[in-house]
Amino acid sequence: MVGGWAAEALGKLGNASESVISALLLRLEDGNEDVRGWAAEALGKLGNASESVISALLRSLEDEEDWVRRETTEALGKLGNTSEAVISALLLRLKDEEDSRPWSVVEALGKLSLKSSEVLPAVVQWIDRHQDTEYLGSGIDVLWDLVAGEGNRSPVPF
Repeated sequence: MVGGWAAEALGKLGNASESVISALLLRLEDGNEDVRGWAAEALGKLGNASESVISALLRSLEDEEDWVRRETTEALGKLGNTSEAVISALLLRLKDEEDSRPWSVVEALGKLSLKSSEVLPAVVQWIDRHQDTEYLGSGIDVLWDLVAGEGNRSPVPF
């Protein structure tokens, strides 16, 4: 667990030096799921969207632990990389019915905007599949942001 706290601290420090990024990339392979999750979160906070970081996070999307996949998803959304590989991987994650926070993928795609013609239809399909769940509001917020732009969100909460 100490490794997880160290990864979290590195993310909070905001130092995206090569040595810090290398240390966090190693933590993505740790045997402890908490360490892997904190490392993914820290990488998202540091904003380094280099090829090595994106490649490592894409591999982490396949982690056996839901929490690690969720933190990885959120990190990819924060990094803003709109490559076909990232968009495709996130679109595949939309179909993961075992995700304990399914809206995290929708939110990540929303942060990456409409760089792909596949994103908007995938979000609409996701909303349709989650009509009777507590996640519907999150999906509608993302859909609104995709269509109207985040700056146009109504200031009145529904």
